[in-house]
Amino acid sequence: MISSWRSDMAAASKLGLDSCPHAPRSSSPCRGAKQLKKTFIALKVGIILAGCGASQPKGPYYETQAFKLDSVSPADRPKLVQAAKVILRTRSLMLISDGQRRRVTQTQIAQLPLAVLKAFALSEAIDRSGAEMDVLIPLAGQEKVPVTIIMQADGGVTISTATKRVLGTRQPAYIPRFRNGDAQWSNSHRQALRLSMSLLPKTEASLLEEIPLTRYQSARDKRKGAVYLQKGCKAEIRVYNRAFEMDGLQFVGPPNRPYPASVRTVLHEVGHAIHSRPSRMAACQLHAQQQRLRTRIKTYNRRLAIARKRNDRQLAKRLAGESRSIGKARQKLKRLAQAVESLVERGPVLEAYRAAIGKSPAPTAYGRSSLKESFAEAFALFRSDQAALKRTMPRAHRWFSSGGHLRAAQTN
Repeated sequence: MISSWRSDMAAASKLGLDSCPHAPRSSSPCRGAKQLKKTFIALKVGIILAGCGASQPKGPYYETQAFKLDSVSPADRPKLVQAAKVILRTRSLMLISDGQRRRVTQTQIAQLPLAVLKAFALSEAIDRSGAEMDVLIPLAGQEKVPVTIIMQADGGVTISTATKRVLGTRQPAYIPRFRNGDAQWSNSHRQALRLSMSLLPKTEASLLEEIPLTRYQSARDKRKGAVYLQKGCKAEIRVYNRAFEMDGLQFVGPPNRPYPASVRTVLHEVGHAIHSRPSRMAACQLHAQQQRLRTRIKTYNRRLAIARKRNDRQLAKRLAGESRSIGKARQKLKRLAQAVESLVERGPVLEAYRAAIGKSPAPTAYGRSSLKESFAEAFALFRSDQAALKRTMPRAHRWFSSGGHLRAAQTN
C-alpha cells in the first residue's frame, strides 16, 4: 500500500522517535533514544513511505517501500557522527564496501562515508527487524549513492556500499513491442524496460509469447505501477506512471550494479506472465478449436438449408449424424473451457512453486497476500537481486536456479 506523503517532522514523530527502542539494548535505552531524537529532528531525516506493503512481515524480507530523504552535505557530518556513536552503543554495524567486510567500532565512526552515516541513522529510525532496504542516499551536489541496509534479527545492522560500478548490460533476448495507450513511451522509460528484459535469459524470454508493453498514465488502483492482463488467448503488460516514480528513491540489485526500482516492478509482471503461460496456451488452443467448431457449424447450417430446400432425405440423414457429432464437440469444448478457467486460478507453475517452497513466506510483505503475488515477487528478485532472494527465501532461490519454473511453464 502507498501512504500519503508526510512532512519530515510528522514522519519522525510517527516512526516512534519519542519512545524507547523496541528492546533494551543498553542499561539506559530511553536516555539514548531521547538524545537520538534531538539529533534526528535537527538533521530532518525525512522519511516518506511510498511503496506497496505497509505492514511489516516477520522474519527476513525485502522492503519494497521507498524512503524519501533530505540530501546530506559535509556540514551534516558532525551531527551524523554523533548520532552514529549513540546508535552503536546498542546496535552493531557491519560495513561491506566493495566486497570487503569489517565490523565498525566507535573509533572508526568518524571516518565513515556520509552515505553510510545517513543509512545508519535511517536504520535506527525505521528499525524493522529482518528488513533489507535498497536506498538511494542523496548527497548535496553529487549523484545519489545506492546503499543496501539489512536489519539483522539480533538488532545489528549490515550496510553495503560500492565505490566502483559494474557497467554494461547484455543484449535483451526479447525486445517487447511498445504500444501507447493513453500515455506515450519516453526514451528513458523504454530504456528502463529494455534493461528489465536484458535480465531474462532466452529460456524465459521465449515464454512471453510476444506480449506487448502498453503505456498508460494510471490504473484505477492508483497504487499500481504495472499490471499483467490476460483475456482468453491475448495478454499484455500495462505500465503506468507510478512504475517510474520510485526510481529516484530506491534501486534493486547490489550497490555496485544498481537497477532502477522500475525494473523490479516490470519483472514482477513478467513473473505473472510466466506462471500464467499454461492457461494462456490452453486458452489459445480453446480459441482455435472454437473457431474450427464455428466453421463446422456454419457449414452444417448451409448444407441443412440445402437439404430442406431440395427435400434431400439422404443428405438430411447424414447431417443428423453431423449434428450429434457437433453436440459432442460442444460438450468437449465446454469441459476444455472449464479446465482453462481452473488453470487461470491455479496452474502447474504455481502448484510446482507451492510444492517447492513449502511453508516459506514470500520475500516481501505484498507477496504474502497470495500465492500468485508470492511467485511474482520471488521471480522479480531472482532476476534483479538474487542475493536478496537467497537471504529472504532460499527454497525459492534454489527452485528458480534449478529451472523449476521453466519446466512447469512448458506444461500444456
